[in-house]
Order: sequence, then C-alpha cells, then structure tokens
Amino acid sequence: MTAAAGIAYGVSFALGPALYALLMRIPAKRLWYGTMLAAIGLASVLSLALQDRDIVLFGLPPGLPLLATLWLTWVLVITLFAGALQHRLDDQRARRMAFVAGLLATTLPWFGLAAATSVGG
Repeated sequence: MTAAAGIAYGVSFALGPALYALLMRIPAKRLWYGTMLAAIGLASVLSLALQDRDIVLFGLPPGLPLLATLWLTWVLVITLFAGALQHRLDDQRARRMAFVAGLLATTLPWFGLAAATSVGG
C-alpha cells in the first residue's frame, strides 16, 4: 500500500466516522439543519471551484484539495440524512440502526477509490 493509499484509508475509516459521530452528538434543531445545509453548500461550491485546477495548497499534491472537499461534502450529507432520519424515528432500536448505517456509509468513498485504483486509474 502506498503512502497516499494509507492516508486515504485512515481518513475514510477513522476521520470520517469520527467527524460523523461528533456531528451527530449535536442536538437536532432547525439551526443545526440549516448549518449543515450551509456547510454542504459551501463544501460543494469549494469543490466546484477547485475542479480542473492544479492548485497546490500547503505543498499538497494537485487534486487533493478537490478530493478532500468532495469527501467532506459526502460526510456532511450522510450526517444530515442520518440526523433527519433519527429525528423522524420513534423506536430507539431503529434510531440506533440509522446511526450505525450512517457511520458505515461514511467509509464508502474508500471503496470507490480502491476500485478506481485497482482498475488502473
């Protein structure tokens, strides 16, 4: 495994679920949903601004800021969806299952990256 793949693995399986769990601890209020939507919008606009640009930030490889913003957008969308689902569910077991499903969903970008690199991308 290369160093970049190791970093991507660590981000996907450690940082993503940790960020998700941290954000899910915030009480679900209207302000929370609005803030999450604003963060998703900002991350999406930033990823569009970084698209097709070889921007080097802090000595990072070109393309990494774009991947980072797309990953952050993914984690925020999953968090917003799981939070809204938990808010609608009455059964404690169903709420726990929604939390776990969201936690697992934050790791999905790793599998896409692994599949793309195994094909030769």
